[in-house]
Amino acid sequence: MSMLIHWVTQIIVFILLATIIDLLVPANAMKKYIQFAVGLILILVFLKPVFYLFQIDVKQAIQTNFQQQQNEILKEDVLKNTMEKQKREIESSERAYILQQMAVQLKNLANKEVAKEFHVQITNIDFEFEGGQAS
Repeated sequence: MSMLIHWVTQIIVFILLATIIDLLVPANAMKKYIQFAVGLILILVFLKPVFYLFQIDVKQAIQTNFQQQQNEILKEDVLKNTMEKQKREIESSERAYILQQMAVQLKNLANKEVAKEFHVQITNIDFEFEGGQAS
């Protein structure tokens, strides 16, 4: 019986506090968010006997849920970083392939012209770009 009296007392005290908070908060955009939060807390106060019957620790449940959300966020960040790293590796290998193909094409083009003119063959071509990359 004392549990029921304590529960009803908590509801009454919370409703009084919620009313005072509602009167003190100015009528702006934040008021609806404060009313929303107070409503959620009131629902938890009403559900307290149900939690007691099933022996659910609300604090522990909230902490567990928060921890799971944090873990999901960390996993998403790790996945995003991994994808970014793979993207950079693919772009790097693509640039290297393009440079290699360009070198082969230059070598073939130069070989034709030099072979016609001087009867020699080019075996190696080195080139450097303005950015300092050499091949």
